[in-house]
Amino acid sequence: MAKAAKDSCLLPFHFLQQASLVAGVFYAVCNPLGLSQRALTEADAWTHYRLKSLKFRIHPNGVRTASLAVGYCGGIQDTFPATTVAVSELLPSAIIGIQATTPTNWVKPSKSELSGCFPWYKTIQGTADSTEESPGVLCYCGNSTDPVCVEIVGVFEFKGAVATANTPSALKLREELRALRLARIDSVERERLLSVLGKTSTTK
Repeated sequence: MAKAAKDSCLLPFHFLQQASLVAGVFYAVCNPLGLSQRALTEADAWTHYRLKSLKFRIHPNGVRTASLAVGYCGGIQDTFPATTVAVSELLPSAIIGIQATTPTNWVKPSKSELSGCFPWYKTIQGTADSTEESPGVLCYCGNSTDPVCVEIVGVFEFKGAVATANTPSALKLREELRALRLARIDSVERERLLSVLGKTSTTK
């Protein structure tokens, strides 16, 4: 969903994260690679991204041998939570028991939590500092190698298209067309205001 007159787009995604814990933990990095294969495909065409919205819930799984906790941990962390109790202490978190038969309530991290340390992040991994590649991590903690099933819904915003068609001349032309559109809008608005002021003056 491209934004009008801007070099950016919004990409809603709906992803079912199915994985197995390793020594009781699993971490899903909140970037296009970690949250949706479809989003990763789109990320190849852009230079930067950010998470506009995110919500998640845990689905029951009769195979689990212990409770499972999932929480969002944003920003820079020396060590991510590695126990069910530690994850449950995160404000945006959910926990499900082994006897549960329905999903947990949706958990929605706030916009400030989703923003992380920077306003925008690099779409494709490869920087020396990984904090520039992701605003946060979803932490999964349970028992041993238990399977997890977490439904994730959100919206990525991308900017800075790197498609081959976007040559410097093409980008310059696009900017000029955008300036012309804005000038046309200003002209129409100015004429409308002058018309209104003229009618008001005549009435008086």
